[in-house]
Formats: sequence, C-alpha cells, structure tokens
Amino acid sequence: MLPMVYMALIDDEEDKKAFEKMYVRTYKKLYSVAYCILKDHQLAEDALSEMFLRISLCFKKINNYSLHDMDAYLVRSIKNTCYNFIEKNNAERKKIDDLIKNNDKTSDDSFFDRVDLDLLMEAVNQLPEPFKTALVMKEYYELTADEIAKQMKVSKRSVFYYITAARALIVRRIEGSDRNE
Repeated sequence: MLPMVYMALIDDEEDKKAFEKMYVRTYKKLYSVAYCILKDHQLAEDALSEMFLRISLCFKKINNYSLHDMDAYLVRSIKNTCYNFIEKNNAERKKIDDLIKNNDKTSDDSFFDRVDLDLLMEAVNQLPEPFKTALVMKEYYELTADEIAKQMKVSKRSVFYYITAARALIVRRIEGSDRNE
C-alpha cells in the first residue's frame, strides 16, 4: 500500500497518479534489490521508504524520464540508499567498537552495582534497539545468549556485541551525568 506521506509531497494531481503507478510498478523489484544488498527485511523496507520519500520530493523532474530511464534511475537510487545505510551502520558500529575498547568498566558488574538504580534505569531506557532488548533479555529475564539469539533472530555473536555495546553506552551515559552534576 502506498504511504500517503509521499502523495502529500506532490502538488499536481497528474503527478500523484503517475507516482502511484510508478510505486506499484517498481516496489517489488526495488525491494528485491534492497534486500539483496542489505540482507535484512526491515532495513530493506527502511531504505525503500527513504528512497521513495526523496523521489517524491523531485518527482516532477523524473516523471519526464522514459520508463526505461526512470527504472534505471530508481534502481541506482535504491542501491545508493542501501550503500549509505551500510556506511552509516559501519560508522556506528566502529564508534561502539571504539567505545568498548576504551572502556574496561563494561565487563565490571561491580560498576553497575554501585550505580543509583534510577540513573541506571534511565540509561537503559535511552539505549537504542537492539542493544536495549538484548541487555534486558540477558539481565532481567536471565536468558542465555543462545535463547536471546533465537528470539531476536540474530547470531549469538551479535547478541554478545549488543550486550557489550549496551553496557559501554550505559557506562558512558552514567559517567557523563556524574560530570554534569
């Protein structure tokens, strides 16, 4: 189904109809391209949403392209969007890896025992997904890494990464709030 936000960004009624036709005609093909690159259904959907949003902003220009040229433009656009997602993800992962390497408190449970519970809960609630989910499953529900991996549909290695990164982010937030007081 065509999200209405795209249509709201297009002024001309004929362009809206043309955009809808283009969306319906190309969605499955573009989704396949995105999924082949990203290997994740949700990321592929996110990439498509971002790309169609950008396309809706300049649709008047590309609406004049031939069908073949428009398809080529859309395929190139979704590929670029996917590569940008990968680059952004790699940059975020590198930041977290650096944070983990530079913070030996992440494996020190006594650090978390000494922290005010309200401050700790606030830090946990501010964690991005999937870090928060993995940490809560491990610490609150006391699930094993295998159980968490199965529930989250990720590898066991990813679970360890999420938990370690979550701990590092919590330490960073708590230490940052201590300095601000």
